[in-house]
Amino acid sequence: VGSTFTARVVLPETVPPPAETAPAAATAFVPPGLRVLVVEDNTALRGLIAAWLSELACAPVLVRDGESALAVCVDQE
Repeated sequence: VGSTFTARVVLPETVPPPAETAPAAATAFVPPGLRVLVVEDNTALRGLIAAWLSELACAPVLVRDGESALAVCVDQE
């Protein structure tokens, strides 16, 4: 009862390109030691962002609020 259909599709076998890690790709655009001001009130997120930036060979400057960020900027002048 009913119909049965069969389809055959012949496709060439391919190999996926090797995965490139994000830090290696991103470092091509980020000079080593670049200072990055991170303003985040959440301690856990601040730490996570700092870890990511460190993997990119950046020098994160971490503060928890806008007032502290302004103070850091004034100190750099």
